Amino acid sequence: MKNPYGPIIAIIVCLTISATSFAADKVSSILAPLSGERIAIVTGEKAFTALGLRDGIIKGDVGLIAPDQQQAAQGAYIGQCAVVKNGAASSVCEVITLKKEISGGDLVFFNRVTYSDPNVYPVAIAMLSDIVEPYEPYKPLKIMVYGIFDEQHAITGLSEALRGEIRHIFSQKKRIQVADGAEFRDFVFYPGAGQDVLRSVRAKMQKSDIDVLLLGKYSSDGQSITLNMTELSAKGADKSWQFSLPAAGYADSVAKVVLPPQEETQVETYPCYIFVRGGTAKVMKPNEKIDVIRHEAEGNAFTELSLKRSDFNIMSPVEIKVKIDNAVVLDGQVPATPLSLPLSAGTHRVVVSFHRGYFFDESLVHTSQKEVRKEINLELHTVKNLSLDVQLSPLFDQDTITVKAFERIGKQQQVLRPIRRVEWDTTIETFKD
Repeated sequence: MKNPYGPIIAIIVCLTISATSFAADKVSSILAPLSGERIAIVTGEKAFTALGLRDGIIKGDVGLIAPDQQQAAQGAYIGQCAVVKNGAASSVCEVITLKKEISGGDLVFFNRVTYSDPNVYPVAIAMLSDIVEPYEPYKPLKIMVYGIFDEQHAITGLSEALRGEIRHIFSQKKRIQVADGAEFRDFVFYPGAGQDVLRSVRAKMQKSDIDVLLLGKYSSDGQSITLNMTELSAKGADKSWQFSLPAAGYADSVAKVVLPPQEETQVETYPCYIFVRGGTAKVMKPNEKIDVIRHEAEGNAFTELSLKRSDFNIMSPVEIKVKIDNAVVLDGQVPATPLSLPLSAGTHRVVVSFHRGYFFDESLVHTSQKEVRKEINLELHTVKNLSLDVQLSPLFDQDTITVKAFERIGKQQQVLRPIRRVEWDTTIETFKD
């Protein structure tokens, strides 16, 4: 006769192994309501967890809620919880999805952060927590760890180990994309670089959609290692940190020079002046107004009724934006004076846009929801005094936005002729010197 307990014992063993494996990959905590008067937690409410920075938990992490560890190992989750605030040993998370009310004793599980160097782990988590703090918890971030150098600007074995460990820890967070930095392959700069270099760095970051760039410098006295790290943000809100690591165990990697100091890239910038001019158009005759409403509404009855009620008599560009390499240089109305900014040699992307504003005399009565937009490329190599003349027209014709590029030489202007190319349905002008 066969042993009837054999299959049952096998199932129990499998469940035990599964739960053990699951526990190794997760950190967990009981969820507690913020209010002591509440017993259950529902979607949209916040709750305490006993997990924080020491557990690798940062703002934006999403945990899975389950009644207990065994059910979680079997995939029996009842909801999700996103961290909105964290501390060293605790955090506050908001319940974002839920199949049923959370009861006392229910657990939240987060992915465990793995690391190779216990000295670097708290450094990386502390920096990452500071980096994500200004952003909404759900916003993905693209981060590049440019380099970490010794006092002579050499890349050492320790430099590579620190950079690799920080990248590894960052990459375990789902909202973080660690960038490879293709834009910077032939660009060399070090901590303490001048403003001209940093402007060029930010331009490269914007071209690659990099939100944050990290670089650092370390020194060692044989007893401890002092690590200074700097965050360059695409928004311009930079941060700096200083950490101390024990020197024991790092002597060989400190002594190993992987790449000696390189000559810094020389960045030469030239002035660029942008003249923005916005035209106005009077709409007085009934047939003209009917034609404008037809073009603007494009069959939308609500827009048509709104324009008819507004009784407009003037059209003019509003909500004007000019962006160069993803950096906003104008956001609002036509400026009274030309915009001025430095540009380096190379290719730059310029985007100009506006919305049509409908006025009754001087009062804005309706703003179009449709954006009028034009993109051009500037390929600059020899031009050293560039001017862009931007003309905006509110009329419904092909020349709503015209851009002319020229180089000012003394009192003369040398016009740069555009080369037109079509990408899908969009015509892009490229001005090449």
